[in-house]
Amino acid sequence: MLIIASLLWKKFIEMKLIEDEKELYRQLNEDNYTPGWNKVIRIPRTESSYDDNLGEPPPYNPYYERS
Repeated sequence: MLIIASLLWKKFIEMKLIEDEKELYRQLNEDNYTPGWNKVIRIPRTESSYDDNLGEPPPYNPYYERS
């Protein structure tokens, strides 16, 4: 009985995977389809006190001399 249930469950999973794969191909071939992971997300800039305390960067020193 356990073997029959295992084989039926395996067949069910295989059929579900085939259906999901067909759905994926249909979505990819559909015109004007834009997946959710491809959408641009705008993150608003917040004011930070850290930015205000940075000041001027140190001068560029191409010879790595300590000043």
